[in-house]
Amino acid sequence: MNECRDQWAGALKSLSQAELDSTTRSRWFADGSLTLGHVLAWANVELMKNASEIGSLRLLRDAARG
Repeated sequence: MNECRDQWAGALKSLSQAELDSTTRSRWFADGSLTLGHVLAWANVELMKNASEIGSLRLLRDAARG
């Protein structure tokens, strides 16, 4: 998971402000009305929720094992 996080962070850092403010690469999302920055922020929230769920399930599994 750490490797994936590092790759994601690196990909985000490589984008310029102009790319984040553009809708050119995010036309497929929300009828193209949102900037790439908005789409990436949404994706980031979804990834954080998934990571949290994985963590919760791991805690439950460990608790069930005793």
